[in-house]
Amino acid sequence: MPVASNRRAYGRLLAVRGSDQGFLAEERELFEVYGRYAASALDGASALAEAKERGDQSNALLELARALAAAGTSGEVARRLADAVPLVVDSDRVTVCLWDAARGELTRRAVTKHGDEVAPEAAIWTPTRGDWLDRMLKDESATPFFVDDTVAATPLRDIHRTLGIAAAIMVPLRAGDSFMGLLVVSVFDRPGRLKPTPDLLDRLSGVAAQATTALQNGRLLDEMTHQALHDQLTGLANRVQFTDQLGRALDRAREEIHPVTLLYLDLDGFKPVNDEFGHDVGDQLLVAVAKRLSACTRAGDTVARLGGDEFAVLIDSPTGPRDAQEVSARVAAALTQPFMIDGHQLQLGASIGQAVFPIDAEDPDGLLRCADAAMFGVKRETRARTLGAASRR
Repeated sequence: MPVASNRRAYGRLLAVRGSDQGFLAEERELFEVYGRYAASALDGASALAEAKERGDQSNALLELARALAAAGTSGEVARRLADAVPLVVDSDRVTVCLWDAARGELTRRAVTKHGDEVAPEAAIWTPTRGDWLDRMLKDESATPFFVDDTVAATPLRDIHRTLGIAAAIMVPLRAGDSFMGLLVVSVFDRPGRLKPTPDLLDRLSGVAAQATTALQNGRLLDEMTHQALHDQLTGLANRVQFTDQLGRALDRAREEIHPVTLLYLDLDGFKPVNDEFGHDVGDQLLVAVAKRLSACTRAGDTVARLGGDEFAVLIDSPTGPRDAQEVSARVAAALTQPFMIDGHQLQLGASIGQAVFPIDAEDPDGLLRCADAAMFGVKRETRARTLGAASRR
């Protein structure tokens, strides 16, 4: 895989398997992400080295670059950026908001505290036609803009007045035509400190350049982390994430002394669908099943695809057995309703096995084995009843 960016080509990333083995499509996709992440990280490292050689800006910008280079996910980048900006720009408060293009939301991800102030909860803004966020999304210039009491009334100025902010400079964070977020640098007094002089704008330009490179790295790492922990087809947790969540749930249950229930599901009637209509319809059916499972479980439950047509639900609550019965009944009812896939009405069912910590097992692997065995027991009973009914006919 080439390790290359718009800045330069660095080399290649190589993975090797034996002649009798190949790479799955999702592995190839993940490897491409690794290549892009490596190139982005090397861009940041080479830019920092070049800045040192030229003595660009100030030592403060170099310290910012070092801080961002050590960050990982986009959330970590936001936190390090908020902490480091006051070293570059004389300010009392720094807020970093990140744009989620999939959800169409701008979310406050990090904010420095002022004195004894308690950092606020995350805030979310969605654009409406013609408002400040909509205009910012469409403006590709990434020009910082100044907000104080002399600026015409806007929701932004009203928010700042509520917080006691005297002045602020808002810096859009853009990489090419991609809007990545917003950096807000604020002061509570002496608003002249943020007067947009050429020197201040140069500093903010340097900050924005470092931040966007770091955010590109962070987004790639977010993508790699998500792919490593989620099933590529359905978007549900995969076996790796599910096992980790199960282990954490058991640790909490030991401390708080309450049960944890695991449901293990195997779809009934899925193989005939695959055989008759093909894998594309089968994949669409698995996606539809995942959506129904997510819809009939609670927000605190973990739903996973463990592989093939096998799914699992983790129920971690003090009233586990009662909750498990309710969730299991909802799941069974949801999966017996027909699915309309690609013009075909398809009928499924589910064999559901249940295991409870600490009654059936005391560790994640043991609980999974017990639930799996219980599921096969249910499947055998279902087949026996079906064969018995057929023989009587």
